[in-house]
Amino acid sequence: MPVNLAFATLKIRSLCECQATAEKEYGFAVAKQLRARLADLRAVDTVLELPVGRPRERPAKPHNVYVVDVAKSYRLVLRANHNKIPVTKTGKVDWSEVSRVMIIRIEDSHA
Repeated sequence: MPVNLAFATLKIRSLCECQATAEKEYGFAVAKQLRARLADLRAVDTVLELPVGRPRERPAKPHNVYVVDVAKSYRLVLRANHNKIPVTKTGKVDWSEVSRVMIIRIEDSHA
């Protein structure tokens, strides 16, 4: 089953689901990469299977987040979006079990 995407805000949802909105905000090249990265997310069963975007975990509270590069200067920040977050014995997010993520922000990696 592919990764299920949710969005933290209506603005993020609009940026991710409306090409024209993304192009207005980020320009054509970044909007195109954003669309591709979202397609990549929808094509895998867990974020650990992402083949592109330098996917990596980053510390956050209460649970770590997952970061995926969109273009040279932008990245998606995701959090697990399960009612009960899958965790390992050590209490870290078990990303191999995460099939539902929320895009909490699209950030400039140079900011």
